[in-house]
Amino acid sequence: MPEINLIPLTALDESFLWEMLYLPCMFRKASRLPREILNDPDIACYVKGWGRSGDWGCWRRMGTPVGALWLRQWSGDEKGYGYVSPQIPELSIALMPAIVSWDLERMLNSAISMACRATLLVFECC
Repeated sequence: MPEINLIPLTALDESFLWEMLYLPCMFRKASRLPREILNDPDIACYVKGWGRSGDWGCWRRMGTPVGALWLRQWSGDEKGYGYVSPQIPELSIALMPAIVSWDLERMLNSAISMACRATLLVFECC
């Protein structure tokens, strides 16, 4: 497996995150969902306004985007599909089709560890 460099996402990466958010919609077995699905507030909430307080994520491999892993902390009345509490950020992961078959355990464990340290979460890896 090629070496994977995890680069922090910034507000400048929002357009890339929109592409990542659309990936699962493109690969449905029955039919491909239209890009307009990203306008649905229940979907757009995961990326819209990226870079605000409580957002953290990473992406990239050797300069070529291969996917993204991002956390969004919800506040107030905002809530995503997997909302648990304001103290627990929601995790999203999207991978380019070319790397879905790679052994991604090391990358994801590293990225999640970075995310947890970045958001001051405490956890224990098994």
